[in-house]
Formats: sequence, structure tokens, C-alpha cells
Amino acid sequence: MAKRSSADHGAAAARVFWPMEWTCCVAAVIFCVAFKVSGHLLPRFFTYQCTDQQGMCTPGACTCSGTSTKRELVTQDSVPCYQCVEEFCPAVPEGDLSCSLHQCECEDPAWPRKDIGVSGASCWQCVHPPVDLTLRPSLGFARERGCFVAANRTGDAGEHASNRLRSDAGNASECLVFRFNGAALLDKRDNTRCLTWESFGEYWALAPCPSNATPLLPKFKQVTLPAGVPLVEG
Repeated sequence: MAKRSSADHGAAAARVFWPMEWTCCVAAVIFCVAFKVSGHLLPRFFTYQCTDQQGMCTPGACTCSGTSTKRELVTQDSVPCYQCVEEFCPAVPEGDLSCSLHQCECEDPAWPRKDIGVSGASCWQCVHPPVDLTLRPSLGFARERGCFVAANRTGDAGEHASNRLRSDAGNASECLVFRFNGAALLDKRDNTRCLTWESFGEYWALAPCPSNATPLLPKFKQVTLPAGVPLVEG
């Protein structure tokens, strides 16, 4: 009778032991899953303060307090990170005199920050880095197949005369090289003449760059394709 009781006690102990082992394993799995998910859930409830230290940035979701502006940067490992700055400096093409008397940073860190000084005080601006490129017309023009090359002067030979551009270059060495300064496309050979669209006749041409005495020419902007190839739009 005693032997049977001992056997029953061992079987009962086995039945208690194995469920506890499995319970510990399941608890460990649940803990691991919860720990992983918390990395996605916690930022929704707890937002960190972005750093305002020069040369540093905070990875992940963060905010800037007060009137500070959040600046997006990238770490050396290509991880998005953020920094709090007082304000962004005016982003201008070369030669523009717009600037800020306050401490500021360039929204795009690739742009050089420049102090042009006003009445002896520091005045900051971010100058668009020049981009040299060749251009070709839109594919919508059936006759336009090559890059822009200089053509004969059209109109009067005065100050407001324009140089009509052709797009039938025999080889790449004939292509005109333009310099994009953040607003206009200048002929690199002569930075006083800019690319413009002549609506009367519908053709691209070179015309005197804008000044106080000349009307504004079309403005262009630079965008980046997914593959990283720069593209200038008009």
C-alpha cells in the first residue's frame, strides 16, 4: 500500500514539474516579444528631446522645445537623426544678400554657411553649392534629340538680345555647360547670360541674367531622383 502511494506521489510530482517547465519557456518567449514590440510602442507614448549640441544628433523620434526647429541629419551609418537649432539660415544663390543676424544653421548640411556681415555684425546665409551640368530638351519635342548648343543670335543685337539654343550636337564636346546656382541656370562660359524660355516662338535661349533693369527669368529647382541622380526642374 505504501509502495503504491509512493508511485502515485512520483507521478503527481512529474505532472507538476513538466507544466512548470513549459510555463517558464512560454513566459520567456512572451517577454522577448514584449521587449521587441516595446521598441515600437514606447516612442508613441514617450517622446525624447532632440539634442542641441553642435556636431551631434539624436536618432529615433524626438522633439524640440520652445521655438527651436528640428533639423534632419544622417549619421555615419546612414541612420536618420535630428538636432534642435534656433532657426534655419536663408538658403540663397551665390550673390544674394539675404541673411540672418541670429544664430542659425543650414537646413541642408551640404550647403556651406557663410557670414557676409552687415554693419560690422555677423549675418549668416546658406549658399547653394554650384552644380555644373549639360541639358537637353524634353522628350516631348520630337525634333529635340541632343544636348543644348549655341546657335545664331536672334532678334536685335542689343542688350536684350537672346541666343537661341539648338539641340543637335554632333558630339558631347559641343554641349553647353550650365551652372545652377539655386535659382537660375547660367551659361558657364559667360555667367551674365541665363537660360530662358521664349514663349513667342517657343524655344529655349540665352538671355541677360536678371538685374534691376531686366525682367525676372524662369526659376529652377533641383530635385533628387531615387537613384541619386540630380535633376533640375523649371
